Amino acid sequence: MSKVQEQLREFHEKFGVPIGDTPAIREGGLRASLIAEEAMETIEAIRRGDLVEAVDGLCDLIYVCYGAALTFGIKNLDQFIDEVHRTNMLKEGGRTLVDGKILKADNWEPPRIAAMIAKDDPSNKVLYPTEGDNHGVVEGVPIERDSPRDLLGGISSLPPA
Repeated sequence: MSKVQEQLREFHEKFGVPIGDTPAIREGGLRASLIAEEAMETIEAIRRGDLVEAVDGLCDLIYVCYGAALTFGIKNLDQFIDEVHRTNMLKEGGRTLVDGKILKADNWEPPRIAAMIAKDDPSNKVLYPTEGDNHGVVEGVPIERDSPRDLLGGISSLPPA
């Protein structure tokens, strides 16, 4: 367990915030709301060009994400971050958009998150999404499929560097 996840465990224990025993979405509405709130505050700070508030927002965003992982019963989020990093490195050779986003290359493969969850908890029945699903259901309500880049106005609305 990473230092950040240990700090979040300390916070959860001190304030009675649930820590999941097995992998599952718990308190999905609250967790989605906390992440969205911190993401928007961070975006607003970036748009204002406020570095101090942007860094604070990044830290808050990481904090609520690691907290969500604990509530969801993910005991070691870092192994999943490592897996996402592995697949992001497979983007080599992918196209880069004008705004700097690097697209997936032909050899890109999705991270093996479901298999990793099943390996950590063989008794957990991981629900595999259907073809084309965005992997996002919060308390039975599908998440909108619009790209966050579209919803937030994309990078072009940010102040110049």
